[in-house]
Amino acid sequence: YAPININAKQKLIQNFLPKINNWSICDSFCASFQLKTKDKDLYLSFIKNYLNSPNEYELRFAIVMLLDYYLTEDFADNTLQLVYNTKDISYSVNMAKAWAFSKYFAFYPDKGLNFLQTKSLSKDVFKMTCQKIRDSHRVSSRYKEALKNL
Repeated sequence: YAPININAKQKLIQNFLPKINNWSICDSFCASFQLKTKDKDLYLSFIKNYLNSPNEYELRFAIVMLLDYYLTEDFADNTLQLVYNTKDISYSVNMAKAWAFSKYFAFYPDKGLNFLQTKSLSKDVFKMTCQKIRDSHRVSSRYKEALKNL
């Protein structure tokens, strides 16, 4: 919430990320982040820097930031591909990926179903994604039924 410029804010984030040691701190940090629409492009390149991080919570930070702020119509397809291209390095990262894929599915069900039909997800991420979709109140029973055929 600090009223400072983007470069100073990104430096503070860089210093904080190595201190994250669990999913709760990671996700609450991301959720409380106030990303302004006008700053989305500037932050996207910053976030992309963490998509190949070997650090579990730095990678989770990037995925959660993408799913929280970049599943809008203008960024969603690119965001989905960015998340898809990340490595499955831990349960926490895989769950974040499943969360992103299920949220995309909820927002764009036809495209989400096509994604699940055409992309090769790891067995764990696929199972987690389908479970999150089945548990969602945003997804119609018609689409939940379609999942059974995958």
